[in-house]
Amino acid sequence: LDDSRPVTCGINIFFNFLNHIGFGQYSDEKAAKEAERNAKAKAEGKKAKERATGSKFFNDLAGIMGADFMKIGATLHGSDVTTRDAFAAMDIAGYNYGEKRYRHDLKKYPDRLILGSETFCFDAYKFWELAKAEPRLIGDFVWSGIDYLGEAHGWPIHGSGAGFITTAGFRKENFYDRQKLWTGQSEKPEMNEEPAAILVAEAWNDGQDHRTEEGYLYQILVQMKDAEGRSTTADSRVRMQVIGDGELVSLDNGDLADLTPFTASVRSSYQGHLVGYVRRIGEGPITVRVSSPDMSEQDMLLSL
Repeated sequence: LDDSRPVTCGINIFFNFLNHIGFGQYSDEKAAKEAERNAKAKAEGKKAKERATGSKFFNDLAGIMGADFMKIGATLHGSDVTTRDAFAAMDIAGYNYGEKRYRHDLKKYPDRLILGSETFCFDAYKFWELAKAEPRLIGDFVWSGIDYLGEAHGWPIHGSGAGFITTAGFRKENFYDRQKLWTGQSEKPEMNEEPAAILVAEAWNDGQDHRTEEGYLYQILVQMKDAEGRSTTADSRVRMQVIGDGELVSLDNGDLADLTPFTASVRSSYQGHLVGYVRRIGEGPITVRVSSPDMSEQDMLLSL
């Protein structure tokens, strides 16, 4: 190892304890037996019973029990016992969802440095205030920076909303909270909750997107705005049509409960926003036509 670099390891303190006492343990042998049982059930025309192990077991458990489940469980004596030897061997102890034992462990282990190796977005302020008072609490990594598909709990939700940013790239409330901690101010835009009057579409980088190489992907931002040009939270179904040397790849609004296929050309905005992805397939001009049943049609020329 490089002696100039401190060594750490992120451990989910409570789940490590549960695994240590036999819950959710994965093995190739167990997986092979389950595959055999499932194949037999399928041959007999029966529905196979899934037995979650490993990360799926613990993800399902966290989804059922809620966000505080891991943090409270991390305070148990057994959670300390099953991690202290590993942490003693490292330069920095990495705590996944162990916030509720920071103060206790900083006192109990005076030589320990702690890194929040996995924390929730909504715990930002609590962590920030504690880190200011405890210099041995050196920072945190947040799960997650951006929402993602999978690890969903409760249909029709089909992804995790744990991020600062939606799958469509739009900033969420937690983003501005963390921004204010770092900079002392927030760039959260003023939102008008009145019905939208104007449909506005533009290339994501201020309309200066004139790349012409084949395969280039444009991001088209669609916003609902009022008559004064302010963003609104009103929503409407939006159609995006691509004409010329481009093709529509997908539309996304960041709503993890929206079951519209990403490849559809019509999708509702969400909280006043929608993003479209257009791929260049030739060197000629591309026109992106954006329309809504409630608003006027708009053409946008993407290339020179």
